[in-house]
Amino acid sequence: MKSLSNNISFTRISQLLKKEFFEKRKVLILRSIILIAILTSATLFIGVSNNYHYENITEEIDNSPSGKYTPIAYECYHDYNFQINGVPTDHAINDSIIFFLFAFPITMALSASFAFEGMSSKRKKISFLMTPATTLEKYISQFIIYIFGTSIIFIIGCIIADFVRFLIFSAIYPGYGIIQMIPS
Repeated sequence: MKSLSNNISFTRISQLLKKEFFEKRKVLILRSIILIAILTSATLFIGVSNNYHYENITEEIDNSPSGKYTPIAYECYHDYNFQINGVPTDHAINDSIIFFLFAFPITMALSASFAFEGMSSKRKKISFLMTPATTLEKYISQFIIYIFGTSIIFIIGCIIADFVRFLIFSAIYPGYGIIQMIPS
């Protein structure tokens, strides 16, 4: 029987990655879908909370017989017209970026905790330890799947969530040029 060398073998790491993915593919795909659904629903909530309809309210007040702004409508309209370098900007972009920045470390902490869920029982611990690879290779494969893979899924989820928000609110408020996607 050949003994494992203490050198890192990339073929063993790739085999460990295949093994881990094929054993847990349903759970990994389900977690990815759940992550994307949470990000999408949060960006839709952010879009709803940004009240895109305030400009229409102020236009109705301008066209009213008195032609006066109420203080509430003026504040909302003034807040809505947030500009950067003279270009109107969608508040949902700023709020979405802040949400994504807060959600990323939480997602990564959860993902890191899932990396060693295979060590939950004695049988699973023995199976993990008896896999023919060095301990470092096992940890590298776990890192690639649960940390690197989750960060890629998170970035893809952010892009999908922002695109869905853009599509839905562009359809609800057609001709409303202020609704924008996060610039890439």
